[in-house]
Amino acid sequence: MKVTEIDCHLLWVDVTRLNWILTLIRTDEGITGISGVIMRRHESTVRQAVLELASYLVGKDPLLREEHFEKMYRDGFWLGGALFNTAFSAVDLALWDIAGKSAGLPIHSLLGGACRDRVRVYCGVGGRTPDEAARSAERAVAAGYTAIKTSPIPDSQLFGLHLKETEGLSSAAIRAGVRNLAAIRVAVGDEVDIAIDAHGRLSPANALRVAAALEQFDLLFFEESVPPESWRALKTVAQGTRIPIATGERLFTIYGARDFIENEAMAIIQCDICNTGGYTQYKKIAAMAEAHYIAVAPHNPNGPLPSLQNVQLAAAIPNFLILENVPDWSNPTWVGELLTHPPQFDSGTLVVPDRPGVGTDINEEVLRDLLRLHPAQASIGSR
Repeated sequence: MKVTEIDCHLLWVDVTRLNWILTLIRTDEGITGISGVIMRRHESTVRQAVLELASYLVGKDPLLREEHFEKMYRDGFWLGGALFNTAFSAVDLALWDIAGKSAGLPIHSLLGGACRDRVRVYCGVGGRTPDEAARSAERAVAAGYTAIKTSPIPDSQLFGLHLKETEGLSSAAIRAGVRNLAAIRVAVGDEVDIAIDAHGRLSPANALRVAAALEQFDLLFFEESVPPESWRALKTVAQGTRIPIATGERLFTIYGARDFIENEAMAIIQCDICNTGGYTQYKKIAAMAEAHYIAVAPHNPNGPLPSLQNVQLAAAIPNFLILENVPDWSNPTWVGELLTHPPQFDSGTLVVPDRPGVGTDINEEVLRDLLRLHPAQASIGSR
């Protein structure tokens, strides 16, 4: 079997104000591998990088996934980084889909077999006021979610700082966060897990102030408490709070994750399968983490196809904790037309599919219509 063609499309999703990057790798045996990745504000750059990889992949055996990742990663000379690794991820994910379809097996079978048939998920909630935050949380729980994630302080304050993001944080902002978390806990009760995410906007000192104020709520984890560049800064926070510390959405490949794992700077690693190197890298990252008793909770605010990609990984690793998921109300209404088998949500989990490959296909006739109706736009927003 040989790769014959690589297509990469940008599809605008108005509800989340970004473009999905959809890659299709075709073969001479009629098998097409698919993937979906996200890189807000840099989608066109990633698409071009994917198309440039065609000069290497066309004519080669798509089943040689390890060889291809190593060649793509090393032969370009400029190693690492979010943009390159998102392109590598797009290709790697599609190659694994081809492998599964060729073997007639789901990807999780190729990764070692399923450890579970359901993958627990959480979704994001929030609001400017305690009442808004509580109503948002109640909506998620009513829909079936048993875990949610929110901001440790109101987003208007977290993203509206006038000083450098790692410097300014008022006591008023922390108190506002406490009020919001208290309202959420009352609204959802003690049976629902709550996590918080600071999006890397705090200094270690301020992260510790926030953690001290919020420990009372028995949180599932504290995500991206500090910027992602320093494992030492993160470990400072981890050693100063009882809340499990999580990070990883901006760590790429085993080389980027290595220092954080080996120095046990967090309790939970959250790499994004769309950016960190696909299955080829993520399976190794998960194994490295397992050796240090670190759980895996993949970053995934990315939509239905990335969710299915993550489900295959989550099913196959023993140290999986929970998966981020975009709720149905935040996905476009045409998902069920584009994907032959969208994710199946059931009582706070996603069902692990047993269909070959990633468990779904793209309806290419529908895709052509959608590309005409929703052409690529400049994505906006800080996340």
